[in-house]
Amino acid sequence: MTIILSAKLKQLFFRKQLIWFILSQCLFLVTINVQAKEGVNIDSLKAALDTASTDSTRLTLNYQIADYYRTQDLGQALYYGQQSLELAEEQSNNERKAKVYNLLGTVHFLKGKYVDATNYFIKALYLYEEEGKTFEAISQKNNLGLVYERRGEFQEALKYFVEIVEGVEALPEKQKNTVLSSVYLNLGSCFDGLDKLNDALKYYEKVLKLTDAKNFITNKAKALNNIGNIYLKKEEEDKAYSYFKRSLKAKEGLGTDYSVLNSLMSLSKYCIDNNKFEEAKEYLDQALEIGHHLNSPSFLKQIHELYYRFYKRQGKFEEALSQLEKLLVYADEVAKSESEEKIKNLVSDYQQEKEKREKEIRQQEERNRLYATIGLLVMVCLAAGLLYVIQRSKTKQAKMKEHQAMLKKEKLELQNDNLSKELELREKDLEMRDRELTSNVMNLVQKNELINAVSQKLADMKANLKKENQQAVRQIIYDLQTSKSDDLWDEFELRFQNVHNDFYKRLNDQFPDLTPNERKLCAFLRLNMSTKDIASVTRQSIRSIEMGRFRLRKKLGINNSESNLNTFIEQI
Repeated sequence: MTIILSAKLKQLFFRKQLIWFILSQCLFLVTINVQAKEGVNIDSLKAALDTASTDSTRLTLNYQIADYYRTQDLGQALYYGQQSLELAEEQSNNERKAKVYNLLGTVHFLKGKYVDATNYFIKALYLYEEEGKTFEAISQKNNLGLVYERRGEFQEALKYFVEIVEGVEALPEKQKNTVLSSVYLNLGSCFDGLDKLNDALKYYEKVLKLTDAKNFITNKAKALNNIGNIYLKKEEEDKAYSYFKRSLKAKEGLGTDYSVLNSLMSLSKYCIDNNKFEEAKEYLDQALEIGHHLNSPSFLKQIHELYYRFYKRQGKFEEALSQLEKLLVYADEVAKSESEEKIKNLVSDYQQEKEKREKEIRQQEERNRLYATIGLLVMVCLAAGLLYVIQRSKTKQAKMKEHQAMLKKEKLELQNDNLSKELELREKDLEMRDRELTSNVMNLVQKNELINAVSQKLADMKANLKKENQQAVRQIIYDLQTSKSDDLWDEFELRFQNVHNDFYKRLNDQFPDLTPNERKLCAFLRLNMSTKDIASVTRQSIRSIEMGRFRLRKKLGINNSESNLNTFIEQI
């Protein structure tokens, strides 16, 4: 029995310089959605679950309960997580399904079941990529890197973490800092595992710089613990102990057992190596209680490994043997759930599936281009045939038209003489009516100008009159102003339409967005009236008419300052 145990012991303890150092590194898994918080009433959540009437509500409550137990009891977390999964897979909401996959992957990771964890992380990654959720997809790549890191395959893990750092710039600042805080921590763990201690310290220091905010305090505590482990390797034990204590103090306020557990194990190892057995026993007992509470074979294996070293260092070989037997039981349980080849196959399947999807997209694009080319060729052939038919028809019609044209020419020559005379008469009539219209408008303008002049003189005289006469003068001014023809525009417009009956129609057809006032201004300009005359007729200031002309130019599309507005309107 002793020989068998020794062989297994060598296999467990002396692979890559005591791999438990790396296994005890404080790692970060990104979990999505509701986090376990202080003040969560688990009994209320369970009571609400018992009375829930819809699958959607049951899914939400099962998820919240599982997420609560994620830091308290991994067995319960797995049970409620599976309940959530059954409900999520019946729904068509990929984002909610991905959150459940992520949660279950986290629970299996903490239990040391890396094959199952990888399977769930990859499923979550598929769905987040399909939904275009960049931040959540990056989180799953981070988790997959952590699986390799936990297994000691640091070069593979680095590929994931470096890819994340290179692609994180596209995220908003808050999400970017969240990802970097996690990935820097994981990069530090990888370089620590590769014995590149200075590189590891560099990344842990980056974590500390990013973790001033409260939402990053978990990563700060983990970085402190990992720095302590590095100083242990450098045999600077006082510094290591100081960092372990700082880490434990930070973690005790977080309410997450598995995070505290890592610090307790680090402090236990330090105390064992420095023969502080009483203090080591205290930390080990706390760690064992939390390990059983979390029901994690991976953590329990590490704790019993420390118990074994604790008793062996004191020469208590019988107790050490007892702890070794427990250690091997949990090691076998972890090994049963572990399959390195299966993990690689799962990742390979993901890459193949991704390449397959990309290939299908490329093939579809090629088919679309082919169909477009064929369609274009068919259209060109149809167009060529149609052009040929049209050309033949045009040739026949041209001959017919040529004969008809000769007949029409003779007829037109006879009609042109009559039309010329008729047009000449019409132009003379239009010119006469135009002059009459302009004359009427100018008479009205002169009348208004006279009224305005008299009103102004009376207003100037008013100040020099007695008060009793000022009221009479004001009444006269008022009567004069109100005597102006209120129907001036209506009369003008009626006469204008009689003379230029098609002008408004052409104006509206070409410029339908003109306002009534702008159409009115066009009519005045058609009569070649000056700005001053238009101002008098419309009772507006000259400045207002000038602004109206400016806006009208823009609406009519006259951008060239050399173009004359009156000439343009006459051509409408």
